[in-house]
Amino acid sequence: MRDRFCLPIVSFHHVSGPHDMRQLGELMRRLKNLVQWHHIWNIYQRPAFSSFHHMPVRYNEDYVGGTDLIVSEHDVRVAFSCLKACDKHHNCPAWTWDTRGRSCSISPWMIAGDSCSGKVFGIHATRAQNYLVKCNKNHRL
Repeated sequence: MRDRFCLPIVSFHHVSGPHDMRQLGELMRRLKNLVQWHHIWNIYQRPAFSSFHHMPVRYNEDYVGGTDLIVSEHDVRVAFSCLKACDKHHNCPAWTWDTRGRSCSISPWMIAGDSCSGKVFGIHATRAQNYLVKCNKNHRL
């Protein structure tokens, strides 16, 4: 994740349909620089990474992305256990706990997220903010 966080976006492969394409076109028209992955977070109006320090658990969304899961555990009784599992893995930026299946998924990648009932999620705020600091330093060079 940390190496992809600052990379320019080359495609919006999950955007489909005329309405979504028009919305994206309107957003992109106003931009003056390359769009990096971390900009997607703001474009799609996701919560600030820093807000996860104060409210580490969110409901009914899923931000774990990609198929390369680090861990997928079953019979996890509470969301807090999933948060702790993410904290133990140095390359985990996000976690999701499925309330119905009581499973925990953590991944080396995160996405801007979608509504997903029955899911509890969180972002490792410190890691995400550190990735962002790195992008800002590199952008100034």
